[in-house]
Amino acid sequence: MSLATTAAPGSGTAALDLLDRAQDSLLQACHAGSAADRFIAAHLGALRCAAALLAARPGKVRRGGPVRTVWLHLGLIAPELAEWADYFALAGQRRTQIEGGAMPSRREADDLLRSAETFVCLVQGALGLPVHGVPAGDSLAAVGSP
Repeated sequence: MSLATTAAPGSGTAALDLLDRAQDSLLQACHAGSAADRFIAAHLGALRCAAALLAARPGKVRRGGPVRTVWLHLGLIAPELAEWADYFALAGQRRTQIEGGAMPSRREADDLLRSAETFVCLVQGALGLPVHGVPAGDSLAAVGSP
């Protein structure tokens, strides 16, 4: 099943745009000058990636009722990605702390970036798109600055 066969009319373009923006965020994270900037950009990349999947499957997202996060919606429409949704929801809480002045370690930021890279590949596969991942051992996080 590909994006073209599962997406609502017009949603495929939005999903592809969000995936491109997710990749841009991961590149920005790779070149970030601080662990905090890396963490924030990596989380934004994962968030945009999740939004791409939601854009591709809009009929499965319930509108109205209590406000729900992207991560909760993701777990509902793509149960196979529920653990990733939980992980990035927790990372979102940490991102809030970092935006408030907390400092992540370089390892924490690099780990989130590697996870976001993997997540993008999983979502590309879930959408039936070619997976343009980074070759094993050549993660973007490994070339970033501290």
